[in-house]
Amino acid sequence: MKQKKLFPDRERIIEEKNIMEKRRQIALERKKDYEKHIKQYKETHLEPKSEYYTCSCGLIMHWKVAWGRRDGCPKCNKQIKKEEIFKLPDII
Repeated sequence: MKQKKLFPDRERIIEEKNIMEKRRQIALERKKDYEKHIKQYKETHLEPKSEYYTCSCGLIMHWKVAWGRRDGCPKCNKQIKKEEIFKLPDII
């Protein structure tokens, strides 16, 4: 008569560890998906603080023009930050 398994408890413990690791990976993936969804929501639902943006140099631009100018203000070349133009929601 042959002995099939020498240490059955070890195999069970190893199998349980593998199952717990898989569950942890699935939970991490769900968390990443949720954070990605929230980030997309924040980017698509932006509300401007006011109709017109005023730069520190005194130049007044419509908020769409200010947001479209990636290289900054045309007069003083100051970079325009997202927080200066939009009300950012605090969801998380």
